[in-house]
Amino acid sequence: MRAFEFLTEYRHIGVRHKKYQDGGKPDWYDKAVQLKTDNPRMNAVEIGRQVGVDQMSVLYWLTGKPINNGHIFNDNPPFTQKDFPIGPPKTYYDGAKPEWYDQALQMAKAGESFTAIGKKFGVTHSTIGQWLVKGRKQFTTGKLINPDAELEPRKIRGQKLDVNLINSFIKDGYTDADIIELVADEKGDKIAGQVRDMLPVLRQKLQPGTQVIDKTRTGSMRDPDITGFVQETS
Repeated sequence: MRAFEFLTEYRHIGVRHKKYQDGGKPDWYDKAVQLKTDNPRMNAVEIGRQVGVDQMSVLYWLTGKPINNGHIFNDNPPFTQKDFPIGPPKTYYDGAKPEWYDQALQMAKAGESFTAIGKKFGVTHSTIGQWLVKGRKQFTTGKLINPDAELEPRKIRGQKLDVNLINSFIKDGYTDADIIELVADEKGDKIAGQVRDMLPVLRQKLQPGTQVIDKTRTGSMRDPDITGFVQETS
């Protein structure tokens, strides 16, 4: 089958969408389905942000929503349009908090991970961390997301730096930049560099659906052994 017979391209609202023949799907499709399955209240905007596409692409593929000319990209979608919250993401003004905030804070104080809390309320673990941890700032404006946040940022002074500790940062919603900055402050740039190199592998281990491509590997080279990782040095 020639390439143009397999793949037909369309353009809609400035973004290229693709119709895949013979049941083919975009490379982000499975991850998007899993996100919605794990977080039933997650909307198309947030799913699109995590997989790197616009919200309409998510709706076209996950709900079978037709485009303006009536064309449908996915004839057998896993969800319906009723499964997705209607409207844009909510903006909070004058100190207002998400409706789940108080309960999420109590769960975090009781020892629940940000991942578990996020799944309960249909948001990402990063969102939970942004609202509960002191000092988290908006990427675009640099303003504090929640000046009233009560949880102290995680400190690692005196702790052994190993895989389990870094995995706990990941599960609690810390971004790569947060983790690297935290390690650099406490352990120095050299160890922070080691952590930076290993973060993609660690995230892939925790989330098997996340693809990590190592361009330095060839042939049948196995996944790197991370059991030793970084240990505290005297």
